Amino acid sequence: MSFRLRISLVFVLLVGLILGVFGWYLYEQSDRIRAEEFYQRLDERAALAARLVEQDGGLSLIGDHDLEKTLLAVLPDEGMAIMKSDGEVIFQRTGPMPAVPSTWITSARKTGYVHVSRGERQYSIRSISKGGDAVIIASAIDVDGRAQLYRLRRSVIAGSALLLLVTGVIAWGFATWTLIPVRSLVRTVNEIQEPTQRVAVPPGPQDELGSMATTFNDLLARIEGSFNVQRSFIASASHELRTPLTVVRGELHQALQLAYGQDELSAKLRIVESQALLMQDLLAQLLWLAQIHGPQESLATDEVRLDEVAERAMERCRGRYPDRSVRFNMASDPEGIEPLVRGNAVLLTAAVYNLLTNAAKYGGDGPVSLLLQATGAGQWSISITDTGPGMPSEVVQRVRELFFRAADASRSDGHGIGLALVDRIARVHHGSLDIFTVPGTGTTTALVLPMIH
Repeated sequence: MSFRLRISLVFVLLVGLILGVFGWYLYEQSDRIRAEEFYQRLDERAALAARLVEQDGGLSLIGDHDLEKTLLAVLPDEGMAIMKSDGEVIFQRTGPMPAVPSTWITSARKTGYVHVSRGERQYSIRSISKGGDAVIIASAIDVDGRAQLYRLRRSVIAGSALLLLVTGVIAWGFATWTLIPVRSLVRTVNEIQEPTQRVAVPPGPQDELGSMATTFNDLLARIEGSFNVQRSFIASASHELRTPLTVVRGELHQALQLAYGQDELSAKLRIVESQALLMQDLLAQLLWLAQIHGPQESLATDEVRLDEVAERAMERCRGRYPDRSVRFNMASDPEGIEPLVRGNAVLLTAAVYNLLTNAAKYGGDGPVSLLLQATGAGQWSISITDTGPGMPSEVVQRVRELFFRAADASRSDGHGIGLALVDRIARVHHGSLDIFTVPGTGTTTALVLPMIH
């Protein structure tokens, strides 16, 4: 979930919470006012009945139904009754009158009147001054009031929903506008290619974004220092070690000639020679790595033929792994375009050589195939396919990391530099390294580079 969406959702939720509390308060207050008004109407009906009883001389004169004729029903489902102290009902109007608990009547006799409700029906119970402990019970259902309250609740819900929708649109627009400087900062950081670059910090007092830009610049400065130390060490150490390794290999070559006929000594010298060759390849990779970590403008670039790059890489691979079969195929281009790219021939040869040696080391006993072809998207692809065990998906996601090695790779020579080096060489040349693998079947690695138009 994006930060902009989270801001919008939080804003809408806060507004929804406020609307919910306000709607609940409005509904409760409206219900309380409605109930009080209806109790007032019930009180008026009960007071009218009490006056009629008192004017007629008391409870003994109610038997002729004059009260029934006088009190016409004016409230929905209205019911009325007069009850003596002994519980005798001496008058009950035609209409519904549910049973009334004795506690309500006792409270009315003590306080003069009481208001209670049960479900939707409301009761007003009032004592009669000339009737001793007699009470008048008036009850009804506020049909119109409850209908108005229902319409109010429906209007509040509909209005709140509409307001939340409008709030969501406004919140999205507000979040978009607020995050414009953040997106601009993100774009600026994404455009940084070298640790020597910096993020522009606006002049004047710094806000949160200015502090973030300053923090990025401090981080870039620390990264630049670390890279400079790393590049300097790799370049210096690799360069200084090349000369003694060359001398060692020359002496080993002479020692092998002198040891001709001494099989045991020759075998040991060949082991030393293979390790020296391995060290020389490692130093070459470290030098290339230091070179592509530097400014890209320092790379010597020219028009490079990829078929010649593939031939040179295959020749080096055969010298390193003479027993492995490498097949070279070049797909014909229907438009007759030559396989030319702009780049550094030494680095591109190193990239293809690393892909070939990886296939030779980890690709099983079958042949290794190299295919040079146009992709149809303005790019050339050099793909190397082996018949090895393949790689799990979690390994494929990390093989481009420098010095990463899979658990099963520890049995073979390697230092976790090859594919990381190829990936960086591809990016320096505005291309990519694609990896396709099927566990148990094999792996295809492809160096994809843009054509020269």
